[in-house]
Amino acid sequence: MSLFRFSSFEEFNMNRADLRALILAVCPDKGDLLFLALQETVNNAFFQLRCQDSTEGVAVSVSRMDDRLCITVCCDGAGVDAASEYGVYPTSGESRGLNIGRFVDEVSYNKRGTEITLVNRIS
Repeated sequence: MSLFRFSSFEEFNMNRADLRALILAVCPDKGDLLFLALQETVNNAFFQLRCQDSTEGVAVSVSRMDDRLCITVCCDGAGVDAASEYGVYPTSGESRGLNIGRFVDEVSYNKRGTEITLVNRIS
């Protein structure tokens, strides 16, 4: 497992090439879509969940479990009503963040809306 901590979105951007390379090394066929989902999730964490105001920032863990690549993003921000935000995918295309479920095989989240896990099966 690899663990990354970011105190700002700018810090995430400085490390995006390393994260993308890590994801593509494990999941080359869907890695770019999974990275896009990760990027939008981190963006939501900093700007929608107000994690930029938190002391912990945003943590990203990347792990391989058998035939799955799991990416978990968590923060100690305000959280969201995950059922309404991530349970319904708008068709207007206005927000990629709400459409992340289309880029990955599974999406799960905690009840507070401060942790989301993206899962892709590895072929």
